[in-house]
Amino acid sequence: MTSLALIGKPFLTLDEAANLTRCSVCTVRRAISARRLAVIRPSGRCGRTLIRAEDLLAWLERSRVAAIGE
Repeated sequence: MTSLALIGKPFLTLDEAANLTRCSVCTVRRAISARRLAVIRPSGRCGRTLIRAEDLLAWLERSRVAAIGE
């Protein structure tokens, strides 16, 4: 089973992304502001912010710290 199948949704809200990654919404917003995490705003600039599940998983993988001996 792929990681995307575990999420079950193609797009996530900020709250869902924060809960899934076990970090704060502020951390997710900082990644978006720093352009490390791409978002989609279907209603325009002031509308709801959505994150593609694929992009969230890629961000997590890029942010991963290797264990000793890995």
